[in-house]
Amino acid sequence: MYIDKTYYDNDYQGIPMENTDEFNRCAKRASDVIDELTGFSIKEDKLIPFQLNMVKKATAIMTEHFIMNGGYESSKQSDGMTSVSIGPFSYSAGDSASSSNGVPSNVTGYLESAGLMYRGIGVHHGC
Repeated sequence: MYIDKTYYDNDYQGIPMENTDEFNRCAKRASDVIDELTGFSIKEDKLIPFQLNMVKKATAIMTEHFIMNGGYESSKQSDGMTSVSIGPFSYSAGDSASSSNGVPSNVTGYLESAGLMYRGIGVHHGC
């Protein structure tokens, strides 16, 4: 898991979630999404501080996305819906804040800016 509740609450200052077990489930699933988006290439001990910060921010955004959508299972069940409203929350399939795979666009933006979504061949210069 790339973030804990302390990071989410204090640094990211996300939407509050009192249930620690459910928060941990959402953060674990968010970390899984980050791993999938980056081709399972993240090795935390190999990241520079900027990259680690971008991974944490992306994970917090994805965690908040799950929390705002009623938890991980609820957000996955709504994939086939075109729109839904629950209390003050409203979601439409054409929402420009999300990409076609249901991942908020700023998640991929943070990972791209950290150079973690590159799928090409690396070149090593030098001896």
